[in-house]
Amino acid sequence: MSDGMIISLVIWVIGMLFFCGAIIWHYKRQPSDRLPIWATSLIIVFWFIALPLALLILFAAWIDDKYFSDEDD
Repeated sequence: MSDGMIISLVIWVIGMLFFCGAIIWHYKRQPSDRLPIWATSLIIVFWFIALPLALLILFAAWIDDKYFSDEDD
């Protein structure tokens, strides 16, 4: 696995931890100001769907760079 993909994965995991922590902290700080549980679930599910899509985009960029770039430019 390339260094760029590892760095992107680490950044994604840190963002996920920060995002989920921010939701929990907000609920504990203001329990009367809550999103419905279905909305929170959708936010978390869509965040996890973002990882494979981000990896797919990185993989496509890697293929483009490796096989379709002209090194003589």
